[in-house]
Amino acid sequence: MDSGHSVDSENAVNSPAPKKSQKELSFRELQVNIIDAVSAKINERADGLEKMIRENTSKIVDLETSLNHAYKSIEELKLANTATSEKCTAQEKTIADMQELLSEAERYRRRWGLRLYGVPEDQDENVKRLVRNICNRVAPDFPEGYMDMAVDVAHRIGKKQDAFVSRSIIIQFAFCTARDAVWKKAKESAFLKEIKLRFGEDLTAADKAAKAKLWPLVQQARNQGKGGYYRGIRAFFANGK
Repeated sequence: MDSGHSVDSENAVNSPAPKKSQKELSFRELQVNIIDAVSAKINERADGLEKMIRENTSKIVDLETSLNHAYKSIEELKLANTATSEKCTAQEKTIADMQELLSEAERYRRRWGLRLYGVPEDQDENVKRLVRNICNRVAPDFPEGYMDMAVDVAHRIGKKQDAFVSRSIIIQFAFCTARDAVWKKAKESAFLKEIKLRFGEDLTAADKAAKAKLWPLVQQARNQGKGGYYRGIRAFFANGK
């Protein structure tokens, strides 16, 4: 019985490990391998994500820098635009002031002149002599020869367009007193009414427009007996201007 027991013991020692034990070791190794693979993948993904975050952070910083530059440029443009606008406003005011000065200078020059309407044209006419004779008849209170000196320039306006329509005459006086006397007396001159002539002021285009705008009021005042009248481009009435 002892020898049999020894044989059994030897067989037990020399016999290979059970297959179940080998399978358990392979499964553990598989688990370890899977865990290692997943960990490596996670680490790889984490590294990639970290790199992406760094790159995005850098891009955000660059974008922020660009936006700051753009904002600064926009602010500079706003300031430049404001300065340009202010300069344009100042220049517009200067131009308006200069235009007003030119208009005043033109009005002053035209105050020395009158226009004469209705004088028949003749091919060989002496316009200046005609005007002097008419002014002498309209304002006869001046000394003899005064109008010869007072009427400085007299000529027809524009080119002849119609053989049956006479062009008006522009007159420039050397003396303002002569001009004002002729203009004042011409309004009630029987001589001018008889030969169907009339004098008119030499107004600028702007003054003509202003006077035409006031004419309905002047006409209405006259029809109502309020004595509406012009003085320059201003209208006056019995109850004030």
